[in-house]
Amino acid sequence: TSIKDDAFAGLPHLEYLFIENNKIESISKHAFRGLRDLIHL
Repeated sequence: TSIKDDAFAGLPHLEYLFIENNKIESISKHAFRGLRDLIHL
């Protein structure tokens, strides 16, 4: 599994993102771009 660039586009007000217990093999450099309100990853 991978998280690609702009994976969360359209969710600028997302504050909490829980991705534990996932088999993530790679995260693109700009995967979280635009998440200006993100508090907890």
